[in-house]
Amino acid sequence: MILSNPFLRRPTKKLIAHALTFLGEQDGPSERMLKGQLYDLFAESKNLLKAYLARTQYREAGDESVCLCLSVSSGADEPLVEEIHSLFAQLFNRAVHLDILFLSPKQEEQVAAVCKPFYRRALIQ
Repeated sequence: MILSNPFLRRPTKKLIAHALTFLGEQDGPSERMLKGQLYDLFAESKNLLKAYLARTQYREAGDESVCLCLSVSSGADEPLVEEIHSLFAQLFNRAVHLDILFLSPKQEEQVAAVCKPFYRRALIQ
């Protein structure tokens, strides 16, 4: 399931992507700024294990998209999604959107093959 909110004032949409290909990491000056702010937000989450910012392609659309891919310990975290979209809307033009994907184990293996995580939850010993 992919969550997308192209405009802050609109509700988040839940989309089902049947075929998704991970193409590589999305990185540049703007993305590094976003990753830094997301890192601070993610440090407060106990559910989030890893986060990737990846370029993806959906079979249905054929176009490339940017997707925030989240590895979590216990299911989708919708309050976190809303916080992410709020932060994203403050940083980027309203015409830009960010897809959010809660990864299955197979998807995490696929994204990790082409993209390194920008966030990893610290292990507590």
